[in-house]
Amino acid sequence: MKLNASIPPRRAMLNIENSEALKPSDVHQGYYAVSHLLFHPGPNVSIGGEFQFGRWVNFSDGFNFNNYRSQLWFKYECKRTFEF
Repeated sequence: MKLNASIPPRRAMLNIENSEALKPSDVHQGYYAVSHLLFHPGPNVSIGGEFQFGRWVNFSDGFNFNNYRSQLWFKYECKRTFEF
């Protein structure tokens, strides 16, 4: 058995220097981060999970939004060779 983790998590940030000529609803900042774990319980089998975080901040209208997501997956590799 083998356990893999993405350390550190992947992340990104967007920061815009807005001018007063822009609309209050235009984007000012955005954030994104993701981390995942991958588990290999046997040959050709993978099980994993992922967590994502995102944040959106508008320029000056006070609107902001946090988004959280998680997902799980299962993968089986069927390796078969065909000979002619």
